[in-house]
Amino acid sequence: MFSLFVLGIMLLPRIIDLVWYSEELPTIEQEKEEIEKEPFNKEIISNTALYEKLMSFLAEKSDTIINSINGTNLQYRVLIENKSDTIYRTITHFEDCYSFPYNHLPSDSIPKIPTFLLQENDNIWSELAVKRISFKVCKENKVTFMLGRRTNHEKYIYIQHSLYWKDKSFNREEHSVYKDTLLNKKIIYVIEATSAYNNIVLN
Repeated sequence: MFSLFVLGIMLLPRIIDLVWYSEELPTIEQEKEEIEKEPFNKEIISNTALYEKLMSFLAEKSDTIINSINGTNLQYRVLIENKSDTIYRTITHFEDCYSFPYNHLPSDSIPKIPTFLLQENDNIWSELAVKRISFKVCKENKVTFMLGRRTNHEKYIYIQHSLYWKDKSFNREEHSVYKDTLLNKKIIYVIEATSAYNNIVLN
């Protein structure tokens, strides 16, 4: 009985944190209101031709990119509480999709675009970096560009601007609060709202 009492006392702060956490999360209605206020970015729209060029290339090479990464080892840093040593875990990947940050900095934990593709279209990678575009490439010619984001820190709502290559790249069943528009016959511009979990810190 005593041990259960002690355990309850130890868990009480965590339980209070979780209750506070759930109360702070935005409602669907709040997310919808935030989406309604968010305008489609005119600069993104004006660069439609550039994005089509970049996305078309990545879609065409999507299976080549995925197959070149599958089977390779990526290292991830493991954080251990109260330990100053850095420990790395190596994982062999076999995925249908990979994400790439806009800066494309060398890292053992970030998938690498095949070298011959980098050499083949250096101007494309330069445009991606200049425009600060993060992107995801999936099998079957699926490509997504993540172009801009902001967070409403008062309501803990995260807003993401993305472009999807053709309709099959955008699965509407996986998204709950969003609005979209067609930039042309191939590109869907989506603004999505989600709960900004990363802006809530639990002790």
